[in-house]
Amino acid sequence: MVDYFDSRTPQNNPRSLLGLSRQWGRLDYSALSSQYFGRGVIRLIVFRPGLTASERRWANLWCALVHRELWTLYVLPVGLLSLWALSPLPMWVRILIAGVAAIALMAALWWKTRKALADVRDVQIRVEARSGGSPRINGDIPLLEDATTRLLALDADRLTPVQYETRWGEIYDWLGSFRAPKSTEAQR
Repeated sequence: MVDYFDSRTPQNNPRSLLGLSRQWGRLDYSALSSQYFGRGVIRLIVFRPGLTASERRWANLWCALVHRELWTLYVLPVGLLSLWALSPLPMWVRILIAGVAAIALMAALWWKTRKALADVRDVQIRVEARSGGSPRINGDIPLLEDATTRLLALDADRLTPVQYETRWGEIYDWLGSFRAPKSTEAQR
């Protein structure tokens, strides 16, 4: 079982698990909204087996920018650079050009990743902090833990590429079924 709150072992440390990117997919969290607004999403994304390394890289970039909200790290430097580079133009024109360029880049990235992301399996846990009480948690935590444990075990085992892809496909299909068990005991 994956313990997200145990900091004693590096493999179970939340900082090492969240933001994890592997061949089979990602385990992400919304970095900005969880830190500043007290709510966030922990999202396990499992790619369809058979994706190329290039497709996975593009999908990982999309997930990092959108799901982890890391786009905020790029907006300020790129925005300031574009405003400086276009300094002879009026301010409203510079802002318009920078905005159109940012939208065009995100649209191009979405277009590049749409096929890879259309077939993902995901498990989401939404967490919202409440004042004076325990946080409100929505989602299937046992399913997230079980799927994450299986996927991390997949990386830990010494498998041939064919065995790896076969087991990855089994986990992918299991997550896509409506019969996915609610706890680890139901599957074992």
